[in-house]
Amino acid sequence: GTWQPSSGGTASSRIAGGSGTTTSGVTNISTISGLTSDSTHYIEAFITAKSSGTTAWGGWKRTLNVTTSGTTPTIRFINADFDSFSSLLSSTTVTFNVVGANINIGVSGVTNTSIQWSSAYEIITKSTKI
Repeated sequence: GTWQPSSGGTASSRIAGGSGTTTSGVTNISTISGLTSDSTHYIEAFITAKSSGTTAWGGWKRTLNVTTSGTTPTIRFINADFDSFSSLLSSTTVTFNVVGANINIGVSGVTNTSIQWSSAYEIITKSTKI
């Protein structure tokens, strides 16, 4: 998927990714990278879904508070800012897990249902130690 800047410009600070699912297992659709060492970050993540061949749809927004010790991130808090989806996608989930110096955005699909997922994230604040 593509994400357009809200200001109408040609560039966006959001990093986009996406993938498709056909099972209920967790699939990584994007990797949050570029976290500053020894810092505190706020990250906004946006996830959308559309099932092919049906009218099923979904949208999720999450805000994460993440700290790094060296380059290793720790997710301190995840806030579910927004969840809206059609009944076919009611069993889907959005997850975040640390892998090395990055955070993966994962989604669970629906068995025997083809779903196209799109994601975007933005690291909106960071505070480094003095």
